[in-house]
Parts: sequence; structure tokens; C-alpha cells
Amino acid sequence: MKYQLIEATINDIDLLVNYQSKNVLDWFSLDTTDKKQLLHDLLEKTKQYQSQFRIIMANGEKVGCLLYYPYQDGIFIDEIYLLPNYRNCGIGSHILNTILIQHPIAYLYVYQVNKKAIQLYQSLGFMTLETTNTRLFMRYEKHQSNSIGSNNY
Repeated sequence: MKYQLIEATINDIDLLVNYQSKNVLDWFSLDTTDKKQLLHDLLEKTKQYQSQFRIIMANGEKVGCLLYYPYQDGIFIDEIYLLPNYRNCGIGSHILNTILIQHPIAYLYVYQVNKKAIQLYQSLGFMTLETTNTRLFMRYEKHQSNSIGSNNY
């Protein structure tokens, strides 16, 4: 499926908070107090990183969001979210592959209950560095192999 990434604007903040909260609520039920805290935290994060967010567009509509930024020796993929109807269409995999071509080292967190995402990340070469109660902290590093026909003798 064809998609494009567009820069998020200040007008997209509510949409971005909504996508991020759905991402959490897809996997966990929270009580009212926890939901309020979650929304507050996501709003602050979104304001802080607004210029780095990308909106994922497909079929002329906003169907998800992406956030990644420099982290340690690589990048941190902080958010990749697609609306349910746009999952398993190849959009997320293509976005990740494109990022990993451009960045040889990447980190991310994934919810342990999100088995499909874990399988995808592992198939791309991500390795688990740390396990928390709810998430895995994963790292990807592109491995250079000796290329046939190189000019290194």
C-alpha cells in the first residue's frame, strides 16, 4: 500500500496524542486516573517532539504517526502507530526498513504482549537488551559483511 510521511504541525498535536494513547490502550486497560496521567504525559511529550513527528498518510487520510530521534550511538524509534485498518499492509515494515537503511543503529521499546511487533523486530535483526514488567528494550545494529567485488585488497 502506498503511503507518505508528512511533517506534523501544531494542529496535529491532539491527533498525535490520540494515536499514542490508542497505542497504549490497544494493549492495556487503565483506570480513569491512569488515563488522565497518560494523556498528560503524552501531551507533554508531543509538545516537546512535535517538530520531529511525522504523520503517516494513506488513501488521502492520516492513518498513523512516526517519531524517531538521535539516541546514544544511533536513533530511538519512539513511536510507530497505525490505525487498525492499516496494519498488516506493509506500511510499518516499509517505514522500519527505510529507517534501518539510513541508520545503522536503532533502539526501541515494544510491549511484551505485542507478539506480532516483536516477531517483526526480531526478523529485522533487533535483539532484546532488557526486559521490564511490560516491555522489551531492543537494539538493532546493521552488520557489515565483506562485499564481493569491493576494491579493498
